[in-house]
Amino acid sequence: MPFPLRRTGRLSIDEVCAAYDNEDVHSEHVTALALRLFDHTRAALDLPAGGRRLLEAAARLHDAGYSVDPVHHLLASAEIVAKEGIKGFSRSECEQIVQIMVRHSGKVSTSGVPPRVLQLAAFLRIGDGLDYSHAQTARIASIRRGQRTIRVMVRSEAFPQCLARADRKADLWRDVFPYDIQFEAAPSTKDDHNPLIRRDTHVIEAARRLLSIQFKTILADLDAAVAGETSQPLHDIRVALRRMLTLLRAFRKHLPDGPRQEIEKMLLEILAELGPVRDFDEWVTLLESNPVRVAVARSRLFPTYLRHHQQRRQLTYATVRRCFRGPHFASQRLKINRLLRVELPRLIKTEPPGSLPKLAAKQLGKAMRRVVKNERLRHSRSPRKLHKLRIALREARYLAEFFGPVLGPDTVKLAKRLHAVERVLGRIHDIDLGMEHLTREGPLPPRAIGVYLQRQRARNLAALAKEWRRFAAAGKR
Repeated sequence: MPFPLRRTGRLSIDEVCAAYDNEDVHSEHVTALALRLFDHTRAALDLPAGGRRLLEAAARLHDAGYSVDPVHHLLASAEIVAKEGIKGFSRSECEQIVQIMVRHSGKVSTSGVPPRVLQLAAFLRIGDGLDYSHAQTARIASIRRGQRTIRVMVRSEAFPQCLARADRKADLWRDVFPYDIQFEAAPSTKDDHNPLIRRDTHVIEAARRLLSIQFKTILADLDAAVAGETSQPLHDIRVALRRMLTLLRAFRKHLPDGPRQEIEKMLLEILAELGPVRDFDEWVTLLESNPVRVAVARSRLFPTYLRHHQQRRQLTYATVRRCFRGPHFASQRLKINRLLRVELPRLIKTEPPGSLPKLAAKQLGKAMRRVVKNERLRHSRSPRKLHKLRIALREARYLAEFFGPVLGPDTVKLAKRLHAVERVLGRIHDIDLGMEHLTREGPLPPRAIGVYLQRQRARNLAALAKEWRRFAAAGKR
């Protein structure tokens, strides 16, 4: 794939990044990860030291064209380097940098490409995979070489999915090097804890990191959710969607109104579409559980009833495929990416940092006041009112989890207390939905299921009263 160079070294790497609104935090982190891996394996792999500066340049510029053409940003980035050249690099070196950038994607043929170029591209490809979150969560703790394998120990508590993404992107490495490479989670210690946000983090940077984690969680689970072989991926996506909504509302004064409102609307629409699918997931999971099977052990109706709902569950996943494989989600995905990768980094450079602790305390305070306002609903027998209390608790819990590193240990403990109450309400909600399913169309349900659900609801209402007393008592201390 030719990229004829038209200029030689008109701009430096820094100037190219500035001119094209490069997502510097991502490219610099990818560069650091790729270079660390290069430095620790170069001798074993018999690579020339001079390749380091080519790898560094390619890593820093690999996404420079994103603001120009998000869909084809790889080619746009390569064309920028071909057009501008890079100050301090010869024409031949610039050609190699372009080829490293293009081949790191794994989507372009490697036929006829010099082995050294592919080897450097393999480092960049892995570094890019390790920062799949675009929130700079991954750190290489150590690199160890065995007889046939290089083991990379990675810390990424906020986004552990990056290890799987790096392994997936190690395909080029395995093609061009005699050593396999494996990624393992490094043991976590208190001294190594690296929170995603801190008290001195720029407010918009905090929003960017927190939103990026949720957005990439959605994307990482998409294929598995569409396949529908298990219910967990869809559950994780719905949680991430709700968390994104909470963050967009918490940071609304610091985000561009137009994109924020459009993304909020899209998230609400997806949640509304996926809600019935997830509810059916929970219902079938409950029917398949051991306690229910024990309760209906003597029922001749149950096998037919269970098969009917398992088949219906499979049919509901057409909604998931329609939701995530259509053009609407693809266009909205681009808008979210643009917000996180272009617009927010641009604002971070121009807007004052603000006070993250002040924003965190204000937003969590508002959420806790909503919990107090809805406290009386815990005495209700209405499924709708109990669920309303659960939603208030859940939003407060999300904010406490997000802002725990900023507001301190008491907020971390608050998140756990909120979660304890919310879990009980979640079980009650699932039981209430199950009781609704019993009255809908389909084969006649075994009477034992209704009896079992009624008993479980009564037990969980008692558990709710107990957990709420603990929650209230802890709040007074």
